[in-house]
Amino acid sequence: MTAPGLIWAAVRHRPLPHLLQLALMAFATGLIVLMMLVSHQLQQRAARDAAAVDMVIGAPGSPLQLALAAIYHVDNPTGNIPYEAAQRWAAHRLVAQAVPIALGDSAGGFRIVGTTPEFLALYGAALAEGRVFAGPMEAVIGAEVAASGLAVGGQFAGAHGLSAGGATHDRHRYRVVGSMAATGTVLDRLILTSLHSVWLQHAPDGAPHHDEHEHEHEHEHEHEHGSAVPDGQGRAITALLLRYRSALGAATLPREVAEVPGLMAVRPTHELLRLRVLANGAIRAAQAFAAALIALAALSMLAALNSALEARRYDLAVMRALGATRWRVVRLLWAEALVLAVIGAVLGAVLARVVAEVLGARLPGHPLTGLAWVPGELWVFVLALAVATLAVVMPAWRAYRVDVAGVLSRA
Repeated sequence: MTAPGLIWAAVRHRPLPHLLQLALMAFATGLIVLMMLVSHQLQQRAARDAAAVDMVIGAPGSPLQLALAAIYHVDNPTGNIPYEAAQRWAAHRLVAQAVPIALGDSAGGFRIVGTTPEFLALYGAALAEGRVFAGPMEAVIGAEVAASGLAVGGQFAGAHGLSAGGATHDRHRYRVVGSMAATGTVLDRLILTSLHSVWLQHAPDGAPHHDEHEHEHEHEHEHEHGSAVPDGQGRAITALLLRYRSALGAATLPREVAEVPGLMAVRPTHELLRLRVLANGAIRAAQAFAAALIALAALSMLAALNSALEARRYDLAVMRALGATRWRVVRLLWAEALVLAVIGAVLGAVLARVVAEVLGARLPGHPLTGLAWVPGELWVFVLALAVATLAVVMPAWRAYRVDVAGVLSRA
């Protein structure tokens, strides 16, 4: 009988211990692969979102909160800053690009960002349909917003607050004039409009708006200064996104901003590192749990193989009597353990990908997919084989030393 046939006969003869070994190995390796998938993809997504911006200027408060609000759009901002102050920093000699943003509203669970057309260039976005917003109450939507059912030519009302369920602004409705192609960044789940549109929505009741006049003035300002930044005298924004002109900006600008009362400078890359540090505790706890499961799987495999060896001593003795060498018996036990480890690891990897796909579909922005290959994932399978090898050492040694004559005589 061939080795695969002998292994299958052993599994069929004692299915419960083998199923337990498979379940433990699959759960342990699945947890490790899931952690690798989640951490790798979330770090990649966060790095892509932060790569476009060197520094954020906003209201004083938590630097991490400001970065989460202005870069990742997953938190409430720390407050507002005067637009005139932002313009002064935009004109700084060490600033290559400055893009203002105004937050406060959402639509259908997607955040509305008042900004300038330069925001698209910041992320290297291209239009899939339509054009960039130009007049008041015009909007451009991200790829995920378009996938939700909103299309070019459609209209929608903004709601107060940065999550679904806020009071609706019925006084002015937005009109979609463009749709962006997918970028794989936070831009895909945003609705972009002009700063004037956001200011118009939040103007006090009864205040004159002069929409057409402001729109004309915006184009005059662009013509005179070569910038898409409109005149926002007396207005406020949430943050100013900056790109340095040179490395000198990274060394001096944050300190200069910190000296100005009412302003705070945040470097997104630094906050991304802080996020990783904060997540390390949870990741290490999950890794310790997975390691404990792997150890339990090894002990279970050891116990099962030892127990099976007692029931198979006569079979092994017959094999030896028929000409099988000691090492062939050892290799048979080792092959059985490896097969169980490999099948368990494969099942665990498949299970991890299913869970990652389900989680990704439920999270905003779909940051996870189970179809990705994570660097280092191959080492999980190497670990499973190593665990199986260690677990088979004692049973293999006992099989190697089996007394053929004594076992057959007692039978």
